Amino acid sequence: MDLLNRIVGRFFDGLLYPLRGLPPLVSLAVVSLLVAVFVLWVFRATSKQTALATAKRRMQAGLYEIRLFNYDPRFILSSVAGILRHNVTYLRLSLVPLLWMIVPLFLTMAQLQSFYGYRAFRPGDTFLLKVVLPAGEPGGRNAPRPEVELRVPPGLRAETPDLWIRSLSEIAWRIRAEQPGRYALEVVTGGESLAKEVLVTNTLERVSPVRQRPGLTAQLLYPVERPFADPAQVDRIQVTYPTGTISVFGWSLPWIVVFFVLVLVFALLLKNRFRVTF
Repeated sequence: MDLLNRIVGRFFDGLLYPLRGLPPLVSLAVVSLLVAVFVLWVFRATSKQTALATAKRRMQAGLYEIRLFNYDPRFILSSVAGILRHNVTYLRLSLVPLLWMIVPLFLTMAQLQSFYGYRAFRPGDTFLLKVVLPAGEPGGRNAPRPEVELRVPPGLRAETPDLWIRSLSEIAWRIRAEQPGRYALEVVTGGESLAKEVLVTNTLERVSPVRQRPGLTAQLLYPVERPFADPAQVDRIQVTYPTGTISVFGWSLPWIVVFFVLVLVFALLLKNRFRVTF
């Protein structure tokens, strides 16, 4: 999974690198266009287009029958039953291309979340760095305060000493970003040194809010940094990046809403050119 994340991540790095100085909406529109083309191509290649078109025509015919024979309750019920039957057929035929698309789209959305779901820090921003220890293990919720050392590189500055929150099994610091750059904070505990990337920039780049233990869910949701070697002394290291938004006509919207709307619009505009029925 880690190798796949690195391959997909390099692809998106290369794709978005020339666009990183533009407004996020522009680069997201480019990605949405490519995803729409991919969706149309997969839909055409893996679905039974003739059967889909037939099912759609029969559903539309059923609606016309209801309008024409609205005085006959038995005919209306028969038309509704036919519409439902053809709708089930339509959904069954659509399921095949959806199954082909689900894995690539999930990997794409995980990568796009790292670009658009968070905003990198700007010089002068402050943030929390949290080290979460495994509950029930040495250093966990019922254990005494663990010995943890934080090593902060030049360009970042720790503004507070460490704060041990026993109920959360968590140690936290407040850090200030002073200079643009890509930094590696080091957390040393139990003779183990663990690094966490911190990004300070004004451009669009992949951001990793969490680095944690190995696991399929962890690598799917946070694909930027490699997981810790197992076993690790900590469960995860978390950085509180600001939430990213996309500005559309003065409104700040979640990127995923804008993404799905753009993909839908591009797919509808291009479906006739690709000769796709859906």
